[in-house]
Amino acid sequence: MVGSPDLGTLGSILESSRALPFSFGEAGEDMVLYLKMLLTDPRGLNLRNKVCHGLGNTANLCNYQVADRIVHVLLCLSLIRFEEKAESKN
Repeated sequence: MVGSPDLGTLGSILESSRALPFSFGEAGEDMVLYLKMLLTDPRGLNLRNKVCHGLGNTANLCNYQVADRIVHVLLCLSLIRFEEKAESKN
């Protein structure tokens, strides 16, 4: 799209983000791995691609286990807080 920022794919954001592991404290690296395996990695559930690209069977995706995982991801992502940098006075 013209004029839209290129933010990259979810997989590339999870791979390249240095701030994400620090947002989750001691469990940071594990949380990033959890998000990758659940959302973007073909060796895991790969929910993002199955849902957004229609790659999955709806019967396999519409169940309590998948719903629980999605709610858990939303709760985990809600823990991320961004700090605004104070403007330096010269």
